[in-house]
Amino acid sequence: MLHHAQKILAILPAMRDMARQLRKDGLKVHYLAIDDAGNQQFICANIDAHYQAVAVEYQAPDEWRLDQQLYDYGRRSTIPWRMVDSDHFYAVHNPAADIFSRHKQWRMEFF
Repeated sequence: MLHHAQKILAILPAMRDMARQLRKDGLKVHYLAIDDAGNQQFICANIDAHYQAVAVEYQAPDEWRLDQQLYDYGRRSTIPWRMVDSDHFYAVHNPAADIFSRHKQWRMEFF
């Protein structure tokens, strides 16, 4: 999936800085750099490869492709997966889906 270069240039340093700040605050952080040899290049594969998780909770993604991947993977998982909403969206996920369920396409004019 292609992303806007400026988005990538903002997100990756922010993630590195967040990991640094959390470590500085005494928290245990496992940060995989994009070019890390242990990076499976798929978030679900990284969870399987690096953790013995008994449950997974994740913040609602801001792109449909990732939302679908996490949802589908969670449904097939033997451990509980739960998505939590995020304050950075105008509307929460399920009520928006309910609004658009009466229409063939999700278009802003229906919102």
